[in-house]
Amino acid sequence: MAKLGLPIQCVIELRLNQHGNQKAYDDLIKIPQLTECHRVTGDPCVIMQAAVGSMPELEELINRIAKFGFSKTSIVLSSAIEKRVPLGHIEGNGKG
Repeated sequence: MAKLGLPIQCVIELRLNQHGNQKAYDDLIKIPQLTECHRVTGDPCVIMQAAVGSMPELEELINRIAKFGFSKTSIVLSSAIEKRVPLGHIEGNGKG
């Protein structure tokens, strides 16, 4: 993402004010800085990943997400695994 001018990546956890609020999910989809958005079990309700170009942009994103509920943001320092397909699972025909 840094090569695209988005050097700051973060993980955002969100506990919605109203759990299961479909309008909140519809609104989150419209935020371009979000690269992933997952509805999850437990607390938080939503886990997202985002990429931004600057700290002021991150602050703006955090403020925008805060209207949906309580959020916690963690900045990614480095990644041991970016994205990968669990090939061992596939090669083993789903037998772990």
